[in-house]
Amino acid sequence: MSDAIRQPGSPIQQQDLEAVRSEKFLKIYANAANIETTVWDFNLVFGELKKIDDKIFIEQTVAITMSPQHAKALAGVLAGNVKEYEKQVGEIKLPQPADAIGPTTTGPQPKAPASVGFKT
Repeated sequence: MSDAIRQPGSPIQQQDLEAVRSEKFLKIYANAANIETTVWDFNLVFGELKKIDDKIFIEQTVAITMSPQHAKALAGVLAGNVKEYEKQVGEIKLPQPADAIGPTTTGPQPKAPASVGFKT
């Protein structure tokens, strides 16, 4: 970590951050995702599309909740990484709906209420 003193409100530079995995760290595989939103947060629910006998279902594994600001920042970073990946490896082709085993999201997303009030 840098010995320099940062002024309050100044941005933290990427090289100043060290990633440390907690004891609760989880690594999962997901091939399905659902996004639920409220006016306060985004809830990303990840799972795995499975087929047992003739039944197709999504086994939900983990949910990650974040602020709308963090979700927007994540979307930008993810888009940039996909663009760089495609530049190096080639275009990622998505399956056509008829080719897919099942949905990767579960329907239309709820709309946030037009106004929100607080009672004190």
